[in-house]
Amino acid sequence: MASFLEEERKVYRFLVGLVLLEFVIILILGTGIPLQAFQHEQARLVSEEFGSITATSIARLTSSMVNTLFIHTGIYRKTVPAVPTVHQMAGLTVLQRAVLLLHSRILAVWGMIWIAIYRSFIWLAWVPVILPFIIAAGWDGLMGRKIGQYQFSFQSAQRHFAGNRATKTLFAALGLLFFFPFPFPPLLIPVWGVLVAGSLRLWFRWLPKRI
Repeated sequence: MASFLEEERKVYRFLVGLVLLEFVIILILGTGIPLQAFQHEQARLVSEEFGSITATSIARLTSSMVNTLFIHTGIYRKTVPAVPTVHQMAGLTVLQRAVLLLHSRILAVWGMIWIAIYRSFIWLAWVPVILPFIIAAGWDGLMGRKIGQYQFSFQSAQRHFAGNRATKTLFAALGLLFFFPFPFPPLLIPVWGVLVAGSLRLWFRWLPKRI
């Protein structure tokens, strides 16, 4: 059990490291990432599948949340330095000059945070549709396990492990998807839901009989 938990911790540390690596790449490339075109393409895909009214509502909700969490609290202002005037340039310290060089890159990071929140609302828009399907799949797996308890058969530990790992990996991958530096169609979310339902059913169906 200890080795299994340690292996899972390594997987999740790797996934968290991927998210941090994405932010480091954004921080290094800065304005090299066509962020405005990226946001426009993502909004276009949402408008095509959800409609322009829904897309506009999601954008407004995202801006409202960003304002509440980061603008009004002062976090954004503290992390994004003000651009000095020409007369102030000569009096800047080395640290201030280094921060100034990061100005556009910090703005790019904030842009990716905005997109991640925007995508989380896209996911929430699909939740009422995919959640009943996921619950039904999990319940079906539990019923299959309950029936199997009264049969003279062995539960497959390999299938149980595969379902367990696949379900957790899919939920971790969802976090990566929010920060993925390319636009994706919202229909990818229900595909994710189908995969989660299948892996959850596999996980519950092959739970050990004594649990």
